[in-house]
Amino acid sequence: PTPVPRLSVRELCAELQHHLWVERRTTLLLGVPALCYAMQNNLVFVAISNLSAAAAQVLYQLKTISTAFFTVLLLRRSFRAAQWVSFLLLMAGVALVQSEDGKSSSAPTGAAPWLGVSAALAAASISGFAGVFLEKMFTSGGTSLWMRNVQLGLFAIPLQCIAIAQVDGQRVMR
Repeated sequence: PTPVPRLSVRELCAELQHHLWVERRTTLLLGVPALCYAMQNNLVFVAISNLSAAAAQVLYQLKTISTAFFTVLLLRRSFRAAQWVSFLLLMAGVALVQSEDGKSSSAPTGAAPWLGVSAALAAASISGFAGVFLEKMFTSGGTSLWMRNVQLGLFAIPLQCIAIAQVDGQRVMR
């Protein structure tokens, strides 16, 4: 890991101004994974509210396949045939566990299983995309990891605060 350079307050402000404002296109691009992660977090809660916890987690593990797909699409990497076979085996295992879980455990009262499955699959897909997009952003250019995290946090923190206010605003105010 590259050590964080020691900066004076003035140098730090100059760095922040440069990376957040002068390179604002890159900063705005980091809003994409921030929005994706905010949506993913909320979709996982929808999934857990409508499926058994085990079913939601098993379905969410399909993010491995979506990550592989987006790695090929966005990063132009390839996988060997054996790796694709392992992804297919993972999908089969997920389907098997899901079918067995459906027989042995129950979803929460008043749940909508189709909504839970849809939310879990959407969360897995969004997670795969966001992870690969973020990797592409982190590895492009010479910007430090901590500055990329500052840029990401610029969007992630407000988006999550909005989600908290919408879902639990009354409880937070108490």
